[in-house]
Amino acid sequence: MSRRREQREGVPDRNKVRRTQYASDPAIAENAREASRARYREQNPLPPSRLRNGLLTRGTEREVTIPGRARTRLMETYTIPEAADALGKSLPNFRRWLANELLPGPILTETARSNACYTVEELEIIARELAAHERQFAYLCEKHVETITRISQMIHGLRDVEFGSGNGRTR
Repeated sequence: MSRRREQREGVPDRNKVRRTQYASDPAIAENAREASRARYREQNPLPPSRLRNGLLTRGTEREVTIPGRARTRLMETYTIPEAADALGKSLPNFRRWLANELLPGPILTETARSNACYTVEELEIIARELAAHERQFAYLCEKHVETITRISQMIHGLRDVEFGSGNGRTR
C-alpha cells in the first residue's frame, strides 16, 4: 500500500501545518526558498569567476567618433565580438544581452569600419559587476534587476563624465 493511501485512511499528515503556512505567508515561503538555495549553493559551489582578475583580453587602439561631437579620438576600445571575448562570454550570448537590454549598448563608432565600440573603462565596469554577480549566480538574466540596474547606472555615469551630459543615455 502506498504512503499517500495510508495518509488518506486516517494517518495524520505531519507536514500539513507547514504546507499551510508556506502557502499563506509569503515571508515564510521566501525564507524557505532562501534556505533551500543556501543549502544547494553549499553543496554545489560556483567556480570562481574568470573575471575576478579583470578583462581577459586587451582592447585595440582605434579612431572613434563620439555621439554629438565632430572630432574623432584615438582610444583603446572593444568591438562587440572583442567585448564578448574579453568578458569570457560567447558572442551569441553577449548579443542576446544587448538585444534584451541587460547591458547598455556601445555608443562609440569606429571611424574606419563603423563598428560600435566600448571603451576599456565601460568593459571594466561590466567585468567587475559580472564577477560580483557570478559569486551568487551562474548566469545573468532579466530577473537579475539589481545587477542590470547597477551596471547601467555606472556606465551611464561614466559616459556623462567622459563624453558630456546626455551622451551616456543613448540606447
